[in-house]
Amino acid sequence: MGEEPTWSARHATAIERRVREAWPQLAPPPPAFSTWLDALLADESAPGDPATPPLPELYLCWCCGQGDARAIAALESNYGEVIRSTVHRVASDRTGAEDLAQIVRRHLFTGERPAIASYRGRGALAAWLGVVAMRTALNAVRRKDVTVLPASADAVLQAAAMEDLEVDFLKAEYRSAFKHAFEAALSQLQPRQRTILRQHLVEGLTVRQLGTLYAVSSSTIARWVVAAREQVAETTRAHLRRTLDIGDEELDALMRSIRSRVDLSLSRVLAAEGAA
Repeated sequence: MGEEPTWSARHATAIERRVREAWPQLAPPPPAFSTWLDALLADESAPGDPATPPLPELYLCWCCGQGDARAIAALESNYGEVIRSTVHRVASDRTGAEDLAQIVRRHLFTGERPAIASYRGRGALAAWLGVVAMRTALNAVRRKDVTVLPASADAVLQAAAMEDLEVDFLKAEYRSAFKHAFEAALSQLQPRQRTILRQHLVEGLTVRQLGTLYAVSSSTIARWVVAAREQVAETTRAHLRRTLDIGDEELDALMRSIRSRVDLSLSRVLAAEGAA
């Protein structure tokens, strides 16, 4: 018996049709993209249903990562406003915002490993780009790569929190409830918990480095980090249970999605606080 065809081979016609409909200005998907796509779908961390990956978005980002000028132009045309609106939440002056937008674009499209190539289709591309733009802009301000007139601390924190409501795993009618539940959960963290999470998730300090900093073992730091993450998730769940009229099964499904985003949400809000 012959070797079973790969997912991309079985769906080659559909892949080409969907890509052509979305991006007629781009060349048809080459074998290298099919190989990359099969590896992505074989990964346990790939999108939940391999039958319906966001093929047009994945192909666009893959092409951008290859340096395809037409793909970069298409992404800028369709998603450039996400970058512009995000950096305007960090810088209140036009010149500073434009400088930040350029820094974000360099991060996305240039270098040996352009950031755009790391998109894996786990959420809407617009929301993912908003996350990358916010992180990159905040890091640039923190490193003083660009001088800006900053937005207020409240505005930056609100922007970081509100971006989390754009992700597509959350039903529209739950977004307000999630916002309030997540903010309430963050407010209940102790100052040391917030600091350690920021140092670990945003500043990139390892548990070994944090252990040295706090004069405790690495395993103790690891327990603190896990406990803080779990506290945010469980407190968010408790608030949602009190405010949403849904059954346990639906709440459990909602929480599985939220848990997968806890580190991302925490990173963005804590980064905003640190930069403000």
